Amino acid sequence: MGEKELAELLREQLLVTVIARPAAPLFDAYLMVDWSSNSGLHRREPSPNAPWLAEAEWGETGLDWRPERYARSRAECVAVLRERLAFHLERRRRVLVGFDFSFGYPAGYAKALGLSGVPWRAIWDEVARPTSPGGWMAPDNAFATPDNRNNRFEVASHLNRRVAVHGGTEGGPLYGCPASEVTPWFRQKSPGFPYRSSGGALTEFRRAEEALRKAALRPLSSWWVLGARVPTVGGQVLTGIPSVRALRDDPDLQPARVWPFEGGFEAELPTSGPLVVYAEIWPGLVNAVLPPLAVRDQAQVRAMVTWLAQQEVAGTLRARFGTPPGLSSAEVERCASEEGWILGAH
Repeated sequence: MGEKELAELLREQLLVTVIARPAAPLFDAYLMVDWSSNSGLHRREPSPNAPWLAEAEWGETGLDWRPERYARSRAECVAVLRERLAFHLERRRRVLVGFDFSFGYPAGYAKALGLSGVPWRAIWDEVARPTSPGGWMAPDNAFATPDNRNNRFEVASHLNRRVAVHGGTEGGPLYGCPASEVTPWFRQKSPGFPYRSSGGALTEFRRAEEALRKAALRPLSSWWVLGARVPTVGGQVLTGIPSVRALRDDPDLQPARVWPFEGGFEAELPTSGPLVVYAEIWPGLVNAVLPPLAVRDQAQVRAMVTWLAQQEVAGTLRARFGTPPGLSSAEVERCASEEGWILGAH
């Protein structure tokens, strides 16, 4: 089989729409990640509900794809990301990295936890390395171990305990766990929202999620850790934020920024590399155009890359990083400093 036939076969296997290179793309490469908070190694053969990574970069004539990567653990996924980001940065490329979990919580959570400093970063640091204001033993967040185990329920209980110590109602705002993981501070059922705390009335959804709900879409709440024995986005947040934090702070993977926390919505993106931008994505935005693959997670990350490339060609991707319409100035500030935003939610 000749080189042309091999290329054609790969194209058919990837089932990727051929997209012509735009004149001046905002990014040179895209890495989209479907995360997982499951505890324990995933199967050897590619399976659903496990970490998946899709990657493509602009070549001379169009989008060049790499086969999607399946990881048996979060640690393996992060290692692959670190390797690929180093590869692109060495070539002075601008890279967009998307993760399918919330980068923040509804506004007021940092204050409810008794944290000081920039809200989003204070929350990220506390989730990654829990501390104790009351003298009790804080757990280590085992978010990316070699055996893929984690203690997300223990971390959630610790965070709820911090909220209770600072005047919040016991048993929230995080919720959802097996009966064996219930504590006085962390419970199976929702505490009800708005939830009373020293940070004010914490809402069930962030403004980005409310925007999706107005569009008849169904994002889940960051507070919901486990539902009917099925991991939900809350568990992905508790294991995912520490992983993104480690990548973002890696001295070998600079320069880097987290959108919209670093620079705000209207920050100018450089027209030449190197740069890594981390952004929150929601694959539900592309569910209507998924490629026909056996594993839905793989199809979603591939579809997200395709969607981003199409936005580049249409000249609309830069606007996706702009200020969401319909928000007050106070809401814009809350999103940029604590809640974050979902790329594509406006």
